Amino acid sequence: MAKAQNSDTFVRIKKHIYDDELSGPLPGADKTRSLCNQLRADGTWADIDYSSKSISLWPPGEHLDRLRTLIVAYVSPQSASYQQKLLYDKILLAAQYWANNCFESSNWWHNEIASPKAIGVCLILMKFGKEKIPTTLETPLVELMKRGDPYTKTGANKSDIAMHYFYRALILEDENLLAAAMEQLLFSIQLVNGKEGLQYDFSYLQHGPQLYIAGYGEEFLKGISKVMAYVRETPYAVDQKKLDLFERFLTETYLPIIRSRYIDFNVHGRGISRPNILEKTQETAILQQMKLIDPAKNAVWNKALA
Repeated sequence: MAKAQNSDTFVRIKKHIYDDELSGPLPGADKTRSLCNQLRADGTWADIDYSSKSISLWPPGEHLDRLRTLIVAYVSPQSASYQQKLLYDKILLAAQYWANNCFESSNWWHNEIASPKAIGVCLILMKFGKEKIPTTLETPLVELMKRGDPYTKTGANKSDIAMHYFYRALILEDENLLAAAMEQLLFSIQLVNGKEGLQYDFSYLQHGPQLYIAGYGEEFLKGISKVMAYVRETPYAVDQKKLDLFERFLTETYLPIIRSRYIDFNVHGRGISRPNILEKTQETAILQQMKLIDPAKNAVWNKALA
């Protein structure tokens, strides 16, 4: 009975991820068709430079973005390509190419955060396909996810790496790994004095003493709200003490420094140099997650969304 209940928990969490990933705009039929037509017999797209090790915009990462687009089209009932065998074959082709290689950027972030997270999302979504990713392909892809160590990182970097540990635990249905991932994901919901992370005055520091309420603080909010929504109504749900700390940072620090679509320029650390960085249009996702996590405060979340 306990094993069945544990399996039900994994299924429930994966379904929450599936629902979240499919809540945004679906890829159009033309885009899906174009990506399929342009995919070559070896599983590559001609316009991607797979040899690049670029630090910022890393071209090989586009391969995983396109793979996810194809998978969303395959597993979404609203898609014109839903469960189509031809699309499934293209997904396997692109996934196999990635599994057969070990692409590296000169920026550790792509290697230890972006790519493992993208692989994890793709594999979880395919659990909801008519045809699944075969074990012979899933296993090497899971191996490629074994990058980064959340125990050596702080703040948003810790939670980002722990997030793909979380995905890997769900794919493998590994209770011990899931417990470890959750411990690291929620570890950053605590107050620290001068160290990187959430401060006692409810500011957020990263890269030493730099004020990073936006940027890293923003990623902290996005990542943690997402995982808290995923594990809601399960034995892994966040406890009230941590939820209170998280909500206080969101409602008393982060939301008050946004006016319309723009955030105060003082809170972005070195990220202020990036174009259009002050425009915040994705914060609604955090609030939508909070409505799932703590519906008793829906009046607060709806007011912030208005």
